Formats: sequence, C-alpha cells, structure tokens
Amino acid sequence: GISHVLLKPWKVREEFLRLDSDRDEILKFLNKTGQFYGEGDDVLHPVSIDAVKQWRNLVRDLMLEPDFTKWSRLLRLFPVEKTDGVVLASHFSIKFDWDQETPEVVMSERSTLGAMLATIHLDHARSARFNICARPACQAPFERKTNHPKRYCSDGCTRAEGLKNRRDRQRIEANA
Repeated sequence: GISHVLLKPWKVREEFLRLDSDRDEILKFLNKTGQFYGEGDDVLHPVSIDAVKQWRNLVRDLMLEPDFTKWSRLLRLFPVEKTDGVVLASHFSIKFDWDQETPEVVMSERSTLGAMLATIHLDHARSARFNICARPACQAPFERKTNHPKRYCSDGCTRAEGLKNRRDRQRIEANA
C-alpha cells in the first residue's frame, strides 16, 4: 500500500504553482506528494509532465475565478474523463486541529490534485482574493490579504525583481 504522509495542502498548492517546467523538479514534486489524482489506495495514476503543466494552469485559473458558474468554461480545456468528478464534484473531509497554538485545518484527501482543489473551494468559500505575481519569471497567484496593492508574491520575488531592475538601470547608464 501507500504510506500516508501529512502534508499541508496550501503549501503543496503553493509549491505546485511555483514549479517551473524543469522535468526533474516536477518529478521531485510528484514523488514527494504521492498519488496525483485518482481513486484507491493501491492505484497510482501516472501523469505526464505535460499534463502536470496543464493542471498547474487550470489550478491557477480556478484560484483566480471565484464564480463557480464560470468554471465549466475553464474545464473544457481538459477531456471530460479527466475532470469529471475531480473538480466540481470533488469530496473531501476536513477537521480542525485545536491542539495547535493557532488551530489548523486538517484535510483528508487521497490525491494531490484533490487536496489542492479542496484548498481552492475553501478559499473561495471564505471570499479570498488573489493577485498574480508581477515578476515575469514567477507569475504565481498569491492571496491578497489587504487592499494595499502588493505586486509580488514573496519577499524573494520582490528582491529578485528589484535586483533585476537595478542591474537594468546600471546597464543603461553604462551604455549612455
């Protein structure tokens, strides 16, 4: 059987959305998180690298679209057998771990994709709003927690883009 590892689903989703197109990085993620999608403890459904990239785009689009009635338009990009029962009819159970200093949501979901979709459902249920990181190399969605217009998803992206802009200015000044 498959050993069950406790992973934080929002962290898994964040890592998934930050994956670049590097085959080794995608395989490392898949090996760490286990069964990507499907039913049954003993059934590992293989998923291609291209499919992971497609799912990444869909997960991103579903996060950014809070209106569930518009999800069917996004799902049309996938064969029905891939999305039927996986996205709109997904079922997951949650409980709250009150033993932590800050209570945590504990989800029971058999697949990586199912766990990520559950986070999207929960985020939309609490009316979370998302922006896209302005760093061209990233473009990851991130939660907008205030009305302050935050452009980057993380301090790392803010620093990287600031460094790039500073080097661009220095290059322009050197050529002038």
